[in-house]
Amino acid sequence: MSAVKPLHESSSNPNNKNPYLHGLYAPVGEESTCVELKVTGEIPTDLCGSYLRNGPNPLQTPVGMHHWFDGDGMMHGVYLENGKAEYRNRYVKSEDFIDDSNGQCLVGGVMEPATMKREPKVYKDTANTDVILHNGELMALWYISGNPVRLDPRTLDTLREENFGGTLPRHVSAHSKTDPRTGEFLFFDYALYEPWMSCGVVNSDNELTGFQTVELPGPRLP
Repeated sequence: MSAVKPLHESSSNPNNKNPYLHGLYAPVGEESTCVELKVTGEIPTDLCGSYLRNGPNPLQTPVGMHHWFDGDGMMHGVYLENGKAEYRNRYVKSEDFIDDSNGQCLVGGVMEPATMKREPKVYKDTANTDVILHNGELMALWYISGNPVRLDPRTLDTLREENFGGTLPRHVSAHSKTDPRTGEFLFFDYALYEPWMSCGVVNSDNELTGFQTVELPGPRLP
């Protein structure tokens, strides 16, 4: 188990009454590894697999306008094998997460004004929306379209941000999919201000094999 900096309240913080920072939505303050969990009843010994969940969980105390979707990505995993259960949770350590931890992130959340300092990614990339399996590793994805973050499927430790060998033309939106038959990763991206979307294919060897832009009457948030 490793501790992370807890959220601290301040009388001047506008988020003291933010419902997405309290109660059932309060951030989880620890990264844990729990093996051989106590089981009520019995887990069938032939049931082997894992349940994974990604979601927003802010590491730092938000000081500006905070939206639920702004929280840093945290991966939770329950693993079932040989009648036993394990649990782990880990922060998704995107490059923006690391920069924010060091006080060096140049961009804020979606309730803050968009900054063009590093356009086209004008908000903090939290990789907090989706999780898929591709090429033997997990990928955490962000709904505004960011860089996929690779994680170890068993330990949930962050491995790297993914750009498919430097061939990723732009970004990847959450809710992209892996074809269970071919192992191909089918992804899409969209622009916040320009009138187009794009889609692409990455094969099971992590190689970009197709990419195209689709013109639209205006920018679209799918």
